Amino acid sequence: MLNLPQRTHIYQNHHFDSTRWDYFESRADDIVIATSYKAGTTWTQAIVAHLLFPDGNFPAPPTVMSPWLDMRIIPLEVVLNNLKTQQHRRFIKTHLPLDGVPYNEKTKYLYIARDTRDVFMSLWNHYTGMKEEMLMLLNMLPGRMGDELPPPPDDIHTFWRNWITRGSFAWEADGWPYWSHLSNVQSWWNFRHLSNIQLFHYSDMLADTEREVRRIAAFLEIDV
Repeated sequence: MLNLPQRTHIYQNHHFDSTRWDYFESRADDIVIATSYKAGTTWTQAIVAHLLFPDGNFPAPPTVMSPWLDMRIIPLEVVLNNLKTQQHRRFIKTHLPLDGVPYNEKTKYLYIARDTRDVFMSLWNHYTGMKEEMLMLLNMLPGRMGDELPPPPDDIHTFWRNWITRGSFAWEADGWPYWSHLSNVQSWWNFRHLSNIQLFHYSDMLADTEREVRRIAAFLEIDV
């Protein structure tokens, strides 16, 4: 019997809520673009958008067409209605580990990994550049579970020590005060044998973009 992913954890914090996926109605040709964070998510969304609309005539910006479903900020009803009205092939973003997503055998899952050190540096730049208004929005938005997202520390070394040795969830060992990068990658790596899950690496995409775009296209069964 084929070993299939199981949803074993619920992820709820200042940024996301994995239970939002419970209300999502999938279609047979759906695409899910997944990363931990800071690993080429937006880049991959743009690539898929161009594969689906090779003339570049997008019905909406890629990040609007491809919503981050688990993100708490946009009301769930708005996100679901947006996806429901889309007539084209849909591509949805997630930062959830595979053990937090309802797995569908008909969905194509693109997972992009990145060197942990590069993820950390990109996250540091993102975190330290976050405006106070964004922190307040994340922390004060009704329904938040768990601790607030604290302001970034002044020292990058303090952030590194916390991020690499503390978990935000009981079953994670790194990622604080966000969520684990390492267990996120591991959760998808464990099921790389499945034909509807394809793993990519940020460094490969940088080194030979055309090759990796063609890999993405072949996986999604789209002619380039």
